[in-house]
Amino acid sequence: MSTNQISKGKVLAGSLAFRNDGTASVHGIYHATATVDVASMLTDAEADVAITITGVAVGDLVLIEPVDLAEGVALVSAAARCSADTATVTVLNTSSGTVNPASATWRYTWFDLT
Repeated sequence: MSTNQISKGKVLAGSLAFRNDGTASVHGIYHATATVDVASMLTDAEADVAITITGVAVGDLVLIEPVDLAEGVALVSAAARCSADTATVTVLNTSSGTVNPASATWRYTWFDLT
């Protein structure tokens, strides 16, 4: 068994396979931030938050997290649902009233699997 190691700040050319048969390849890993504006939500309401990430596609893995989530708002899952150039996560209002979070910076890590 061989082991590949990628050091911080290094760039990997090509793809990285996680199975011996090469079927689970990561073609790139990207980390960045995006400005997100969650819409106003009533008590116990959920809202989908779409983030534009050019190049993301169905089958990719995107993990999204707010840098500072507004009080009373919870992220349902950090794993996004992906479509062409868009990653979508669901947030939940856990407070006892309506919340309208301010626009904020969220960070994401995109594993390009397609």
